[in-house]
Amino acid sequence: MKEYFKDIRLCIGTGEFVSDWQKLEVGIMAGCTISPLAFTMAMEMVIRASKWVVGGERRREGLRLPPIRAFMDDMTLLTTTVPCTKRLLERINTNLRWARMRIKPSKSRSISVTKGKVVEQKFTVEGEEIPSIRVRPVKSLGRWYNADLSDREQVEQLRKDVVEGLEKIDRSGLPGKLKLWCMQFGLFPRVMWPMSVYEVPLSKVEKLERVVNSYVKKWLGVPRCLSSVALYGKGILQLPINSLVEEFKCAKVRTELLLTGSKDRIVSGLAPNPSKGKKWKPKVAVQEAEAALRHGEIMGNVQIGRGGLGRTSGKPMWRKADQKEKRRLVVEQIRRQEEASRQVKAVSLAKQGQWLNWEGVERKQVTWRDLWSMESNRLKFLLGATYDVLPSPDNLRIWTDGDPSCTLCSGVATLRHILSGCKVSLAQGRYTWRHNQVLKCLAAGIEMRRQQVNAEGSHKKGIQFVREGEKSKSRKVKEYYTGSKGLADAGRCGGKVGGPSRNSYH
Repeated sequence: MKEYFKDIRLCIGTGEFVSDWQKLEVGIMAGCTISPLAFTMAMEMVIRASKWVVGGERRREGLRLPPIRAFMDDMTLLTTTVPCTKRLLERINTNLRWARMRIKPSKSRSISVTKGKVVEQKFTVEGEEIPSIRVRPVKSLGRWYNADLSDREQVEQLRKDVVEGLEKIDRSGLPGKLKLWCMQFGLFPRVMWPMSVYEVPLSKVEKLERVVNSYVKKWLGVPRCLSSVALYGKGILQLPINSLVEEFKCAKVRTELLLTGSKDRIVSGLAPNPSKGKKWKPKVAVQEAEAALRHGEIMGNVQIGRGGLGRTSGKPMWRKADQKEKRRLVVEQIRRQEEASRQVKAVSLAKQGQWLNWEGVERKQVTWRDLWSMESNRLKFLLGATYDVLPSPDNLRIWTDGDPSCTLCSGVATLRHILSGCKVSLAQGRYTWRHNQVLKCLAAGIEMRRQQVNAEGSHKKGIQFVREGEKSKSRKVKEYYTGSKGLADAGRCGGKVGGPSRNSYH
């Protein structure tokens, strides 16, 4: 190891120039596979040589928290008294000096909690004071820590970020479907991590989703009365948009499973609650999902639909799955539960839930590729016709005061009546007019081509077929014999031996 790092040199190259070779004295060289391992071993030696000075906090569960926790070069000290903290700081500083490293007090933060309240306590390293989080909040692994020890400010900031992001997308001047794409793949991934690490109540996320729904309906050009079942449901018509509440629940469930399924006994035994609130708890949701998966394994493959036995695909076995596979199965179960709740909501909708009574209708899944090739008015009509929110006279009577009767007949002008139920339109051929016009254009083109071919005339000769038992009159057919005598005679005469020629007919 010493020989490897004895005279190691490096250079930095860009597209324009390459620097001179420099000798590496402190730090980790980029691209070196041994340096990260050496750094990890050095930090492990420092931690093991320092943690014996004090003991960690003992919890009611019988577990003792380690006084030092580290992630690469970020280190956290947790003790029960102020003298223990000072003694541990002094020991760590000594060991880091031995390893040619040092603590930077300006980048460190301190916090002291007594009986659930934050108190002012100063800690120093070599005479330099470590700032308190009262003065300077700190961000560690994407999470902010302040003196309140609560996530209210972060949750409010998350709400502002989502609203600000939606407003920026709305003012971008892009078409509606491109705005949806920016929201799906630009805004949502940015807010998923704060939702995972902060204690965000479900009620706050539901309020955010209502704001998101208003922008989505605006970009799609559909009425504001359209239910969220039409936007995120996987029923008769599925759009490529994910629900914010569903993604929030899946993220919290993944966090819960990662903490409780950790190989570290302290992490799994003292896993915190990743969500706050009484309306929905990830721990209870995970227990219900696991119970449903075990029950489904007992039931086996259940036949769904009108297909024959054995037409359904098999389910993965819960008891044979590893930790990664179990996390995936639990998340899928959470998504199925969300879809089931949307189905229940659709049943309660008198108009927008009529598609539940349709039989023999093929489900349509709209992908992003379909959206790019689809006109905005076509998508608007597709959503409006599926969920009966088009401005038909019957709907206008409900929304405003108007006459719901049909202008052609005396029936009520509902969406079904307008599209396929008016007797006058059927008698006048209005339903088949567009189809007939297309057929007329095709028929005119075929007739024009037929007349052109007949005018040119045909000079091709027909094929003269020979009946069974007769011989061709136009050409002579040579007879060949395959006997031994015939072959010998053909060889002496220089004749050709073979079957009938290609031009002969029988």
